[in-house]
Amino acid sequence: MFVPRVDGELPSLGQQVGAHIEHYLGITLTDEQARRLLRLYQVDPKSGARIIRRAGLRAPKGKGKSPEGGYVAFAELTGPVVFDRWENGRPVGHRHPFPWIQMAAVSKDQTDNMAVWLFEVLREREEDLADLKIDLGRTRIYLKDRAGRIEQVTAEAGSREGQPITFAALDQTESWKRANGGIRLAATLRRNAAKTGGWTYELQNAPGPADGSVADLTSRAWSRGQGGVLFDTVEPSKIPELDDRPALIEALAEVYGEAVDRKWVNLERLADECVDADTSPSEAYRYYLNISMPAEEAAFDIDLWNELQADFKVPDGELITVGFDGARFHDTTGFVGTHVESGYQWVIDVWERPPNVADWEVPEAEVNEVLEAVQDRWDVWRVYADPPYWETAIDRWAGTWENVHPWWTNRSKPMAYALKAYVSAMRSKELSHDDDPRFTEHIRNARRKEAPQAKDDEGRPLWTIRKEAPDSPLKIDLAMAGCLSWEARGDALAAGATQKRRSAYAERGLEIV
Repeated sequence: MFVPRVDGELPSLGQQVGAHIEHYLGITLTDEQARRLLRLYQVDPKSGARIIRRAGLRAPKGKGKSPEGGYVAFAELTGPVVFDRWENGRPVGHRHPFPWIQMAAVSKDQTDNMAVWLFEVLREREEDLADLKIDLGRTRIYLKDRAGRIEQVTAEAGSREGQPITFAALDQTESWKRANGGIRLAATLRRNAAKTGGWTYELQNAPGPADGSVADLTSRAWSRGQGGVLFDTVEPSKIPELDDRPALIEALAEVYGEAVDRKWVNLERLADECVDADTSPSEAYRYYLNISMPAEEAAFDIDLWNELQADFKVPDGELITVGFDGARFHDTTGFVGTHVESGYQWVIDVWERPPNVADWEVPEAEVNEVLEAVQDRWDVWRVYADPPYWETAIDRWAGTWENVHPWWTNRSKPMAYALKAYVSAMRSKELSHDDDPRFTEHIRNARRKEAPQAKDDEGRPLWTIRKEAPDSPLKIDLAMAGCLSWEARGDALAAGATQKRRSAYAERGLEIV
């Protein structure tokens, strides 16, 4: 039974784990790092069972996140991380009998942040580690006397489902998104760790607010009070203006803490990076001041978008409009519908290139079938379809249905005005939408691109939307389809469109499942 020495104390193996790390790796933990180990290795006061199953550390660049992931992985391989017994009212740990540790990231380069540091330390201290019986492989670390290893894994390597890992360190989870396989990999690692009673530890820079990354989701899980989740972050008490040098230095000192005393960082040098012409203000706040900030070029207010979610199902036969956008091989392709009466939008269907599949093409036959079903199910006033890559198909659709119209999104002025109306509808809350995460992700990914030929009523330039970069895996096609669908709805209202027919499904007496 645990006997607390001070009021509020929780039992933890963290002190033993910290001593093991310092002894074998020859490092001295900061007070902040030592306190964090106490929280990470808390155990139940009665059973001794591990409490934390999912943890996240958000810290600025250069504060030692990657080394922390490395030394915790080392402790999980060789240290007293599993509860053994109570001794004088204190928990005592032992080594894991079959440790399987993974250092994970969405790319190989990112996993090297932790692995290279740990490999170098272990090689330098190989003689001091003899009793631990560690075998340093080229890309993995093994135990010689029993089953046990540390390995690097990435989202690029495909599925890891079912591997009985005991611990995973997830690096740079602010970049783990659904589009690059990060969301899937994180979920897989957590499931695998759950099978063995293990846990996962995220190391992250500040993400964009509500950006849907793994980093964002973990902080939100913690803020909701989910059991077994620990989140650690230090942010400045006052957000400084970047051109106020004294305030900037003071804020940097606050977030870097003991890293300044250890001379891991130079505050003046960090301040120079924050105001460098090639560092955007968003990057300065996120990477150096540890503050979640939106990208300056975000096309849509994602917090507002999330507020517009609604639980609604468009009845069969109702008057709707449809937007279509996409490519053939790489970008996502999909249909977004808008209920003319209510302004509710939803993803009708979407096609995405499967992860780790290079040779793939959107199945045109399926796209045709979906559009045919939509035409039968609802009274479709207009389908606005962006022609690139689909010119022949759209011509065929237009020959079949009079309501299909090509709508070229590369026309900057009409596109800018369509987007202006789309944003206005969000702000006025005239628009609502389903909770499809793909739709939300594409809205979030959209970036502004100035359209010099298009001006608002006050003479200010309007904008169209683009991807973060031409080769970015972060798609925006559903955002474009949503805008086209909304533009069609506006044209329907302006034309005084009314419902003209019942659903073909209803006419045939078919039930919609």
